[in-house]
Formats: sequence, structure tokens, C-alpha cells
Amino acid sequence: MATLLFDFDSTLVRCESLEVLLAKHLHGQPDKMQTIEDLTNRAMNGEMPFAEALEKRLHIAAPTQQDMREFCQDPEYWLTEGMAECIQSLHAQHDIWIISGGIKEVILPFADYLHIPADHVHAAQLHWDTHGHFAGINQDEPFSHSKKRGAEQITAQWQQHPVIMIGDGMSDYEIFACGLAQHFIAYTEHAARPAVDEVAIEKAPSPAILLDVLQRLT
Repeated sequence: MATLLFDFDSTLVRCESLEVLLAKHLHGQPDKMQTIEDLTNRAMNGEMPFAEALEKRLHIAAPTQQDMREFCQDPEYWLTEGMAECIQSLHAQHDIWIISGGIKEVILPFADYLHIPADHVHAAQLHWDTHGHFAGINQDEPFSHSKKRGAEQITAQWQQHPVIMIGDGMSDYEIFACGLAQHFIAYTEHAARPAVDEVAIEKAPSPAILLDVLQRLT
């Protein structure tokens, strides 16, 4: 058995969830939407600290809890094609986690759909006012600052080895580079990032190939 750490955005799902959540708030404002996309890419390419990128994106526009409920109504629509079957086949042999720079409230319904326990889901968390509007970032949550900081807090819970990180960004590669995982697989179907491509030894452009790579590594 192995511990498999999955990124969420552009890996388990075929989009950057925060961009989707914010798109309707920025309808008719393409410049702001482009700025948000640029901030996402800079963070994922390792050109900007994750926490800074998150704060700047939420300063431009912020989701509501209603936005999240609507996004999560149909997990199958957003999931990477074939990923649900991939995860199902992996459950029998491996311990599966989701660690993400996305918003935990968004990810939990997808984890439930994929039969991944809620205590195996770690991500950024937000504060909300009584009307369900964004009221700030939960700074007490390590994953609100960076994936590496958050992973350092829970690494003792990863009992099965090897630990394998699967994702599309430099923050995912960093989990491997700093020694928290023994392998890194760049998931390239939705976002093939040059900075990640340069350092990744293992790459998977689809769930089927991901299964092949994991079989070889474990």
C-alpha cells in the first residue's frame, strides 16, 4: 500500500474551482478575470507565494457560500473524466488523501462522492459572515498559508509508504522536493506548466496513464 496525496484543482477536477466560483461575480469585467487567472498561474508556477495569491484573488472578488453549494451540486460534471473510476480502483490498495490550496468547503462534497473520508481532506479555509458572505481567510489553518506548511502538520498520519504526491503545480512538486513525499507525479491533462515539466520525472496526462505510473511506483 501507498499514501496517495491528490491535488484538487486541475487534477481531480478539470478546472480551477476558485476561478469558476468568481467568474459570475466578474461578468463583464474580463480584465479582473484575467488578473485572477494570472495570479493562479503565478502561484502554481512557483512565482508567487500561495497565500499572497489567494489573498489578492479574494480581494478582487470573493465567493459566497451559495456559490459553493451551486458548484458542488453535480460533482460528476466537474470531475476529470475517468477520475472517479481511477480513485475507485485505488481505494482497495492505497490510502487516499486530498491536500489542496483550494477551499475546503468546496472539496468536501467531491471527496464524499469519491468515498474519501473528510479527515483525509486538507485545504484552505475561509470565514463567513451571518449572510454567507466572505469575511476573511482562516489564518489558523496551515493550508491557508501553503501546501507545504499544512503537509508538515499532518505527515505523521501518512502511515503507508511510499508517499506519492499527484498534482499540476509547483506547490505539489514542493511536497516531494522537501522530502514529505517519496515520489511526485505531474498531472498534465488540464494544465501543463513549463516549470513543473522541467522538474517532474513522472508525468500522467490521463487517469489511465496515472494508474500505470502508480502501479510501477508501488
